[in-house]
Amino acid sequence: MAGIARALWLVMLLKSFLSCTHALNVHNLNVGEKYHCLSNGDKKLEIYCYSPQAKNILHMWRTVSVALSIPPNLYEFYIGPTPMDVYKQYDTHQSSWNINLFSNRSPKITLHPFNGSCLGIYTEKEYHATFNVIWVDFWKVLMMAGGVILFMLAPKLSHNVFFYYLCGMTLGVCASFLFILFLFSKVLPRRPAMLMFLVGGWTVSVYLLQLVWSNLQTLLVEYPSFVLSYTCFTAFISFIVCYRFGPVTDPRSKNLIKWTLQAFSLGLMYFSTEFQEAAISVMIIVISLCNFPSSLVNAVIAYWRKTFPPRVKLLSEPEFVEEGVKETRKALGELKKHCSSPDCNTWKTVLKLKDPVRFAAFIEGEVTHITEEEVLLHESDCQTAVTELLTEESNSDSE
Repeated sequence: MAGIARALWLVMLLKSFLSCTHALNVHNLNVGEKYHCLSNGDKKLEIYCYSPQAKNILHMWRTVSVALSIPPNLYEFYIGPTPMDVYKQYDTHQSSWNINLFSNRSPKITLHPFNGSCLGIYTEKEYHATFNVIWVDFWKVLMMAGGVILFMLAPKLSHNVFFYYLCGMTLGVCASFLFILFLFSKVLPRRPAMLMFLVGGWTVSVYLLQLVWSNLQTLLVEYPSFVLSYTCFTAFISFIVCYRFGPVTDPRSKNLIKWTLQAFSLGLMYFSTEFQEAAISVMIIVISLCNFPSSLVNAVIAYWRKTFPPRVKLLSEPEFVEEGVKETRKALGELKKHCSSPDCNTWKTVLKLKDPVRFAAFIEGEVTHITEEEVLLHESDCQTAVTELLTEESNSDSE
């Protein structure tokens, strides 16, 4: 009898499950289509499903989203792989008491671009739902590129003073609420009631930060002067604090900063795409390149240059003369600079010269330290050298 009763219970459960499935309003999403949901004043659940797509490296940065025409506070949404999973979430949510201060609802809901997903919208309002697909999301591309660049520059940035002040000021602007609460906690007595107040205060602070971030565009448009004043004031205070403590000098602290930057950059690379296999492959390649032995790289470069030597460009006669004049002027300028510096023993140098007056004229920049006979002799030597060079070229061509 117990077995028969169990079988009857399973049949009734399956019957209720099938009737529930037929009662669901399920719509298949197609790219660019707009779905109009009418309302008769009662709340109802509408489910929109997106068929799975094959993973492709060309669609690495694809984004799939559903845009709704109603404010985020007027609806509830549930995401699952199948319509029944969405309905189970809806049923659990309706039959239990819950509150979530950190919910992040927006008019645009993002779905997984490769796995099949279903979206349930529960509201009493009339709305339009539009299914959009961005084949190359440039924000995700920037996240991937930024992660790669940050990982490669992390060793240098951890030693950079400007980066230290920039991060300190940015952290001060973003976390000023938490810093004020931390200072306030030092004044309060250590009692259970006060500790509960502090825990609630930290929670409210995080909630306020999330609220500000989600409404950042509205704040920038409607209250630009307030946002600018707050940013400048907190950045100035943060700069003073960073200047007071000074940049990091301990090598271990610099290593911790470098590893933190690299971990953050790996997170950027991983979350820049829903194609986790491709993201992990990029991360492995970047880590391998940054930790590749430099001696092996230099050996490969040396072998390449030896096997394929660069082509040497020979100078023409005008280029040769111009290069000679340029280098001569450069060498004379360096000689003047050395003789005028404290490192040069002037009297010892004068004793070795035949004509100290000409040397002094040369140091003062006068042209009269060169005689006409020396100019003519130099031009004659140059002409003779050019003639010999041309003769040698003509002989080689004739042979």
